[in-house]
Amino acid sequence: MGLGVLAGWVLVSYHNHSFHSPDSRLTARDFVRFARGTGVDVVIVTDHDNVRAALDPAFRAVARPAGGSFARASSRSDPFLMFGEEWGTFRAGRVRWGHVGLIGLEDGVSPAGEARLADVLAGARARGALAIVNHPFNWALSWRGAEPPAGVAGVEVWNQGWSMPVMENPKALAWWDVALRKGRRLLALGGADTHGLEGSSYFYNETRVDRPVNLVWAERPDAASVLAALRAGRVLVARDSRAPGMVLEVDGAGPGEVLAASTPGRVRVSLAGARGCDLILNTAQGRLHRVRIASDRQEVRCRLPLLASGDFVRAELRRPGWGEGEMEVLSNPVYVSPGPL
Repeated sequence: MGLGVLAGWVLVSYHNHSFHSPDSRLTARDFVRFARGTGVDVVIVTDHDNVRAALDPAFRAVARPAGGSFARASSRSDPFLMFGEEWGTFRAGRVRWGHVGLIGLEDGVSPAGEARLADVLAGARARGALAIVNHPFNWALSWRGAEPPAGVAGVEVWNQGWSMPVMENPKALAWWDVALRKGRRLLALGGADTHGLEGSSYFYNETRVDRPVNLVWAERPDAASVLAALRAGRVLVARDSRAPGMVLEVDGAGPGEVLAASTPGRVRVSLAGARGCDLILNTAQGRLHRVRIASDRQEVRCRLPLLASGDFVRAELRRPGWGEGEMEVLSNPVYVSPGPL
């Protein structure tokens, strides 16, 4: 039960550091070993300020060319690697801006550390990369500004464990949600932020590539298709590969898809393994629906007043606990009104 209900979705681990980062010792074989048994299909390696993993023959050997097929269920194959970079600038030993993940950047050209943020983002877009604001409220590496900077495609709203104090994930989620309500279309991602430094403090000892994990609806099992699906917002973020399953549909459209204005707003959420959790539906008007899930398999239907361009629907599944509860799964929005993500 759980994520197994989501047949056809690809499990993608974002934000992983290899030994090409100064604060990691992980090899290509390590990422394959960590992913085995978790169901993770794709591990995206994003080293600090370099793309050397993308040029390393040992890592390229685990990358998958176009074509082929994913193994499913109990017969899953080993994962394949995608590449990018986690870029950040420093001045006088301090972070000038926070870190930004550049997914798909692998041509060996890394921006200079003192480059202007706008230039870096423009250069990444020109090379086909997807720019993601990483851990925006990390105590030591937080972003400046009331909202995500212009030129980014998304926000890492969930880094490692949901309640990890140093990451302040609830603040990151709220930051992203405010931008959505202002009419921006930004991808929400979860980042494992693996480093694998045993015995180190805080997050540098992390080896769980599936905490959290991204469920991505990709047409084909290759890097270009996964990147296209991320760009389109066809993504759910889950606690790990054993989290409950959740499928959101609004008038037949799923996360990342766009509905015409004045849509009836018929919402259907199919759930598996979610008994005792709270399903929460959010729109541009705020939280409009919350219901406790009573059985392991349940379908929730409701109707929301989605009338105007710029609206959206997104879903959260939370386990009751302190505050708003522990996040189990969250969706990217279904948008109202035409236009690309």
